[in-house]
Amino acid sequence: MDVSNRNYLKIPAGTPLLFDMDGTLIDNMMVHHRAWQQLLAELGLHLTLQEVKQAVWGKNEDIFERIFPGRFTAEEARMLGEGKERKYIEVYRDQIKMVEGLEHFLCAASDARCPMAIATAAPRICVDFVFESLTLSRFFSVVVHADQVVRSKPHPDPYLKAAELLGVRPEDCIVFEDAPVGIRASEAARMPSYVLLTTHSEEEFSDFPGILGFATDFRSFLIE
Repeated sequence: MDVSNRNYLKIPAGTPLLFDMDGTLIDNMMVHHRAWQQLLAELGLHLTLQEVKQAVWGKNEDIFERIFPGRFTAEEARMLGEGKERKYIEVYRDQIKMVEGLEHFLCAASDARCPMAIATAAPRICVDFVFESLTLSRFFSVVVHADQVVRSKPHPDPYLKAAELLGVRPEDCIVFEDAPVGIRASEAARMPSYVLLTTHSEEEFSDFPGILGFATDFRSFLIE
């Protein structure tokens, strides 16, 4: 591959790499947002897609409690969230693909002995769907999903747990994210980050000093 005429975002070999999933490994957030929009309308709350984008983040149970405080039990919220995820999977199953350049980047990172993990606010059902569709287990032995932490993003817990399971120091890691909530989590964990501009604009990240750079996809990165 000729890299002489491109300005790559360079990452040292051996660096522990932690990845968000939705919007980072796959460009699927608008499918999620439409599924949420439909479910919220069925529950009596009619929001635009932009309003959904701002309101929906974190674990499903936390989303329901934040939007409908006290209305649903934890089990009711879990069941509603699972129904929404099944609709999302049904719609997205034939569209799912990696963000451009991701597979090449993961192969290069693996060859360069970079420990890698996923830390996502998505529930297990969505993680299984993505892993089975894209055979990601060849790259990731550590996955932290919503069911494995009490506090999800924007708290640092998912990233700290991923680093712990990899056996690496948090300050040695680099995070790949697509959302301000996720960057808030990585900065709380004291981990520098790169942002994939699949879902949000660069201007939405102006308050975060720990961002190393922005990219539209993984073709912008080089392991050296």
